[in-house]
Amino acid sequence: GDSRVAFDVDPCTGKYKVSRHFFRSYAEMLQEDGEGTVREYSAGHEILTIGDEADAWKWKATVDPPYAINARTPICVPGFFYWSALHSVTGHGINKVSSHVILRFSLHDETFTVHPNPPCSGFLRNNDTLCQLGGKLCYVECSSPWDVEIWLAEDGPNLAWLRHCCIRLPMPRLLNVFACASGDRNKIFLSIDAFRLLRCDLRDGSLEEIIDMARELL
Repeated sequence: GDSRVAFDVDPCTGKYKVSRHFFRSYAEMLQEDGEGTVREYSAGHEILTIGDEADAWKWKATVDPPYAINARTPICVPGFFYWSALHSVTGHGINKVSSHVILRFSLHDETFTVHPNPPCSGFLRNNDTLCQLGGKLCYVECSSPWDVEIWLAEDGPNLAWLRHCCIRLPMPRLLNVFACASGDRNKIFLSIDAFRLLRCDLRDGSLEEIIDMARELL
């Protein structure tokens, strides 16, 4: 339950690749002063190429991820896998605070680079989601059951986060809001708890309800 798998095509070779992360060892301990938490781990990452050549269908170790990858669904865009990773932990118990970063894995050179979370949040909360929107990494922040912010990362060597819109939901979410692209570049679909499907206009944040998926799907 602590690992996930990514799958996509390498645009440089046209071959599909699968990657997975894992822990060789993992432990969490209090610091001697009792003021914080120290996590000791050995994390690994490996990749498999699908094809006809001799080295296909064999798991090959890559460089280790620089931080422990979280057990959250990775985001796959052409040429890259994006993982949420644990950067640091401070405090303990109810005062424990986690800091997350984004790891970008290149399918071409099979290396990791480290990038910050968007300014809205230093860690990927349980109610926030990462997704792919129009070929770009998207962060959906749900700061309250009623409020959603859509952030997109611009392409380049560094992820430059831009907030595209703030949305007030017509009904409160219980868990997550997921975003996906539509045929109109100015509009996206939002799924609230996999229950209601809305279409959102990114220009003004207006919403149109498409379907009640619990009652109207056959």
